[in-house]
Amino acid sequence: MKYLQRLTIRMRFFHIMTKKHLNNFGRQKNAHKNSMNNISNTLRKLVVSHSFFLLGRVGMRIFLGLYIWSISQSVHLVALYEILFLISHGLTFYIIGRLIKKGHVYLFRTVGLLGTLLIMLSMAVLGEHTIAYIVPLALIYGVFNAMYWISHHTLTFVLTHTKNRGNYTAHELAGKILAALVMPVIAGYLITANLFGIGYANVFVFGALMICVSLIFGKFHVVKKEPETAFNIQETIRHVRKNTDLQKVLLAGGLANFSTAGALSTLLPIFLITVVGTEFAVGGWISFFGILSIITSILIGKYLHYNKYKTASLIAGVSVATALSFLIALPSLLSYAVYGSLKEIMSSPSSISRRTYYQNLLHQLPDHRRHRTEYIVIREWYTSVFRIIGYTPLLFVTSFSSSVLTILLSGMALALCIEPFLIKSIQADLTTIT
Repeated sequence: MKYLQRLTIRMRFFHIMTKKHLNNFGRQKNAHKNSMNNISNTLRKLVVSHSFFLLGRVGMRIFLGLYIWSISQSVHLVALYEILFLISHGLTFYIIGRLIKKGHVYLFRTVGLLGTLLIMLSMAVLGEHTIAYIVPLALIYGVFNAMYWISHHTLTFVLTHTKNRGNYTAHELAGKILAALVMPVIAGYLITANLFGIGYANVFVFGALMICVSLIFGKFHVVKKEPETAFNIQETIRHVRKNTDLQKVLLAGGLANFSTAGALSTLLPIFLITVVGTEFAVGGWISFFGILSIITSILIGKYLHYNKYKTASLIAGVSVATALSFLIALPSLLSYAVYGSLKEIMSSPSSISRRTYYQNLLHQLPDHRRHRTEYIVIREWYTSVFRIIGYTPLLFVTSFSSSVLTILLSGMALALCIEPFLIKSIQADLTTIT
């Protein structure tokens, strides 16, 4: 009950902060009152619904790899699940993207949520037999996950613009960090306490309940619609190839997914449990990391000006790369704690700057609204491909002392250093993009 009370207080905080910033923006722009109120309502619902989706997904995301590993003692099987999931996810983005252009954004968002709910309940029912069905589960979940995310990214583009996008991104990221703050320790407790004698299935059931809440809050009407143009990803690719800044930010995002957002985020809980011993302790440490960044994300979105994003991203990348190097050289609870703490503290300047460039640079494309969906698909291909590159070496890892793992982690540290330099080399000035 205490967890739910704290969660309710935090969600009210995000409602208030979102309303405050959106209303301020409306006054600054002298927009039509009725129109702005409608958009503000939709954005509030989108933030809250998405936050509950993340609350349901984070526990599963953190502990599913650990669950597979605890049953099979095989990092190979964990990597196989992730690779198949990403392949399915990336292909579905392309297929659904063609339909999103016809205006079915809300429909696919709802189907994606319902499908995620179905996957979680299936894993809860299957229990330890989940690993026997890991291939079809990974492929099917990849489809539903893609439906949700392409719809969400499209809505983010449609309902925000260049002047308030960094602020909105900060509040969305705050919801993500909220989930990262409360869910690991809750999920870890549910597993360790073995409530109802179902162990890890508690996480999947709790996740399913959060998805149901997300569906309830996610009832809104999309005012702005995608222009009725044919899906033409080849044309968008040609435009992206002519825009050096877009190529840089896509590559930077790919490197981020190769390093901290992909295989390493899956491996960290497995590393931790070999040191701390229980899922509750693992969840406690990961929640501790989340505490360090929840304030950072809101402060950066509110106070960090666009022209400081490049410098902030550079400091963040070098700091996390240094912490990862420390973990590689001296693997211990201390090195895990240092890496996890710095990663969460520095994730805000890095993620907000990269995502804001992601979205605002789209406006440099000719008739950019025609290319919005295709651009999202291309961006997700970068994400999927670079994450697959990160997971593939794990198929050849025989132990945590394997030289393959050391080389992989060293490559991730290098990627963390390269990423901010790519962002810093972008020529476009975000304050002049309209």
